[in-house]
Amino acid sequence: MDSYYLRNRDFFRVLPTVILCGADPGSWAVMHPFGEFLRKKGHDCRFLLDGWAREHAAQNLVSTEIVSRKAIEKFSGSALLVYGARQLFSKNYEMISHSRDAGIETLFVFDSWKNYLINFRDPSDGSMYLPSRIAVVDERMKEGVLKALSGYADEDLEKRVDILGHPAIDNSVAYIRQLTGERISTLKSRYNGEGSGILKLFVMEPIREDFSMVNGMDLGYDEQSILDYFLTRCCRGDEKILVKVHPRQSREEVQALLHDARRAEAGNAVQVVSEEKIENLIAIADEVYGMTSVALHVAIRCGKKVHSIQVGRNEQGKSISNPDLEACLIA
Repeated sequence: MDSYYLRNRDFFRVLPTVILCGADPGSWAVMHPFGEFLRKKGHDCRFLLDGWAREHAAQNLVSTEIVSRKAIEKFSGSALLVYGARQLFSKNYEMISHSRDAGIETLFVFDSWKNYLINFRDPSDGSMYLPSRIAVVDERMKEGVLKALSGYADEDLEKRVDILGHPAIDNSVAYIRQLTGERISTLKSRYNGEGSGILKLFVMEPIREDFSMVNGMDLGYDEQSILDYFLTRCCRGDEKILVKVHPRQSREEVQALLHDARRAEAGNAVQVVSEEKIENLIAIADEVYGMTSVALHVAIRCGKKVHSIQVGRNEQGKSISNPDLEACLIA
């Protein structure tokens, strides 16, 4: 984050007040450390939170409000709005539009390698909602964003897209690498007992809600179809299976999916896990499975054997994948 800030210091310097907006777990995982970083740089940081972040993070912060036009207009012309990507794309359009009307500069921050165009272009009418600047995770994402927006944005777009990194992934990898052998042994005993068999972790995502229900998108697969495939095609009866609940899903919801899922003939010891840190589960897993979760990128960087299952995907499904996941793809 330091190098990003130095490269863009003139942009930040003229806007001492920074409004950080977050809603989904992924965006909050980036917004929170970025906000703390900017606070240490002397900026007056305020948080506008909605959805999951409002319910789970606001109690630990000061200066928080619900995301709204009224809340934004209070800072008209005198602040920078840093907005984390969220799955409810219509809210992204509203946020950019409200800020533009209020004369507020905007910095849109990506937290995952997908939805490069739909975050800014309303497919219902083709309207574009481009922020002042866009922060991406790495060079691959920068290339993807510029390619997706080519033909829709001004020629100077490349100057407004810069690499911030991904503090949440960095923090997760650092946490896993500092775990002691004793701690890992304790975790393995908790989740695999005395067993010496393979421990497989499946990371859930609310695909139906995020894409089908909220945005009317069909990827060609959802969490039910992928869970079915995982249990019947990727598991053996002597393996222990952990299914990690997504922060926006409930244990009951995942247990219902498991109840409906087809099982391998031999059957598996499947445990639904909701409270444990995802980093602890990645640390003890022999193999990590999922769809497009950022947790897969953490596992890849930690040297785990990773599988991104996207069986049945169509062109829209392909559009939310990325090169790192394509390298470990099951489709």
